[in-house]
Amino acid sequence: MINVNDVKPSDLVFFQKTLKKSDQEMAALLGISAKTWVNKRSSTQVIRKQLLSPAECEFFMLLTGIHPDYKLSKIKK
Repeated sequence: MINVNDVKPSDLVFFQKTLKKSDQEMAALLGISAKTWVNKRSSTQVIRKQLLSPAECEFFMLLTGIHPDYKLSKIKK
């Protein structure tokens, strides 16, 4: 289980692989540059601050279908 208050670079890699998104697409979801996204998910970078806010983590948990309390569903048109 991913801890929303302690997101690790490996969690970001999991989100990206599960969503099948490029660096550019992941960055766009968060409104950041692709370089910033790559730096966040880099396992070699020394992290001194939170990688994602709890709300951003919850968002990715919903998108990947692993949220413990909620599930997204498509609207039928």
